[in-house]
Amino acid sequence: MLTAKLKFGERFYRWALEDWNREINENFPFLRSISTAQNELKVIESLSKEQRKVMTVALVKRFTKKDVLELCGDEFSDYEKKLVEWYLKTWWDEEEHESLMTPPGGWPPEAGEIKLKRRKLRDHIITNLTPILGKRDENWGIELVWRYCTVIGPWQVMTYIDVGGQGHQLTYEHSISVSETAQLIEGISVLSWLGIAGQTMWRGIHDADTEPTAEALAKIIAHFMNAVPKLLEGLSPDDC
Repeated sequence: MLTAKLKFGERFYRWALEDWNREINENFPFLRSISTAQNELKVIESLSKEQRKVMTVALVKRFTKKDVLELCGDEFSDYEKKLVEWYLKTWWDEEEHESLMTPPGGWPPEAGEIKLKRRKLRDHIITNLTPILGKRDENWGIELVWRYCTVIGPWQVMTYIDVGGQGHQLTYEHSISVSETAQLIEGISVLSWLGIAGQTMWRGIHDADTEPTAEALAKIIAHFMNAVPKLLEGLSPDDC
């Protein structure tokens, strides 16, 4: 019998491949809404339709465990590894160019731009996530870092939100577990399941961006939470 982790990994891998197709067919709505993903999006958009399909499969594979790929009858080929190397180099060139074009201390704010009020961002996020995740866990977290717990059968889906970091203005992730010490998977976010980055975060947002940023995050989280019941269907914690 397949373990729950391996079976979930197979489902999650296939779902991530399908989700890349959705993202491409819908003209990258999630990537466009994430401030730190714009150079990655430039690289993907520079490719032809057929090249995008090959590249996105390679990106998902780079964050997928070997035993899961074997279960699916796939492998992370040398060709795909070279594609990922090209992607990362091209992305880094974009990042370096942008850095060189930015003056020391960053660009001054444009007229009308107001510095982000993080408590305001927090409040907008809570308002948008309450219909999706319910009330936040009042026994966990601090003022600008909190979590939600969603119970699906025997599983707990934890959603962590952080608007208090120094290197970012917003980041989030999910984990699925039976308890605090028995994890099925952790560190899930949109950029990780697409194989783009280990974390999904926002930087460079201003006060006027709080509501659209909160709405974008809510859409991404709702999309994943809608997929979770099918990903977990029939899986038992006893097989972890």
